Amino acid sequence: MKKFYPVIHVIDKNQTLRNVDIALIAEADGIFLISHGSLSYKELLILGKEIKDKYPDLWLGFNFLDISINQFFTFFNSYQNYFNSFCDAIWFDDSKRGVNDKEADIITSLWKKSLFKGKLFGGVAFKYVKQPESLVEAVESSLGNMSVITTSGDGTGLAARPYKIKMMSEAITDNTSLAIASGINSKNINEYLPYTDIFLVSTGISIDHSNLDLEKAIELGKLIHQEF
Repeated sequence: MKKFYPVIHVIDKNQTLRNVDIALIAEADGIFLISHGSLSYKELLILGKEIKDKYPDLWLGFNFLDISINQFFTFFNSYQNYFNSFCDAIWFDDSKRGVNDKEADIITSLWKKSLFKGKLFGGVAFKYVKQPESLVEAVESSLGNMSVITTSGDGTGLAARPYKIKMMSEAITDNTSLAIASGINSKNINEYLPYTDIFLVSTGISIDHSNLDLEKAIELGKLIHQEF
């Protein structure tokens, strides 16, 4: 089944909990928390643990913007039991796959050497980072080196070109999943459903940058979960 993960842009605890409730009412498969400076990564983790304690069955992922993936795994290795108790995924916008093989291999090594039990969402041909020369080779290089290949359109709220998603999907030859993390809404979702496993959505289901819209979330959730 296709997965629907609303992305909550965290401002504070009360605002985050309101958005979590909207995601749950919309029957989302989980959520991602991201902070654009309102909270540090440590504060975001503390808030995530509180949310997980309140909703133990909630699938919970994090996107850290204030630390690198190398810094994350250094931190994780010191608190792995704590972190594994409530985190189901981490998402980094730039996996370096198809761009810098040396750095990409370091990221993979850190992930595989860690005892992190969740999924690694790695950005491939993601917005605002250097793009790979060959999209197909970047996808092929990602296989086995992350749990979910995560891509986007050219910018926040901008949909990816459908042929890009089709090309990436066709290059996946194993059980690696493909996710889109920008520009998805109820009007264009059917263009992507045949080729995409996971949808990370914010702008398309929001009133503004930090508040989800219940009606939009419900509508999109139903479309993503329709029999296909």
